[in-house]
Amino acid sequence: MTIEKCATPEISYRDKQLTFTSATEGAQYHYTITAADATSAEAYTETGTVTLAAAYGISVYASAEGYANSDAATATLYFFDGSFDATAIAAPEARRAMLVTADGRTLTVSGLADGETATLYSLQGTALDTARAAAGQARLDTRGEKGVVILKAGADTIKLSVK
Repeated sequence: MTIEKCATPEISYRDKQLTFTSATEGAQYHYTITAADATSAEAYTETGTVTLAAAYGISVYASAEGYANSDAATATLYFFDGSFDATAIAAPEARRAMLVTADGRTLTVSGLADGETATLYSLQGTALDTARAAAGQARLDTRGEKGVVILKAGADTIKLSVK
């Protein structure tokens, strides 16, 4: 007898919070968050400087009573340094975060301002897709492009590897 799997969760980011959702009713979420520059023990530097990756790997799967565990969903959460203008009336946020998830040919970018434009480019500079964010998210079609692509949202740019 085969036990039905939970639906694979979706990962989104908005208002400084990660959100996991699954189509399986009553699903609970089991997640890990990793960072390339995180240490589990004391670290050492001769120069006194440490370069931070400003990216977190996120993996989550869903479980529910009567179901087998779902497949894992993965995403990468990127943080960008903001700029500070001393003449501004209100100081802007010092950092911005964007979460990118892939599902087949579709990249979902979370953490955007509503109405903000996100554009996906090939390495040759050809625009593959453009979308305006709604509810903090934009979905972009890779048009089957493989390898490195470039995501631009506002003033921020990320190079992504697409399989």
